[in-house]
Amino acid sequence: MSVIYAILAMFGGFMIIGTIAAVHIDRHPEEHENEPEELPRVVISQQVPSVFDTFKGGKD
Repeated sequence: MSVIYAILAMFGGFMIIGTIAAVHIDRHPEEHENEPEELPRVVISQQVPSVFDTFKGGKD
């Protein structure tokens, strides 16, 4: 029975912590926004072969 109470207490604690975090993010959104210069840049330099070429037996 104490295991059930421990699980419920942990669940309640996580709900309280999550609510506080959500309220903080909602009040201060400028601290949590990613600006374009902070985003990682991904460059694809090669063409990826199609999966369907494998089933066709390669390029004709």
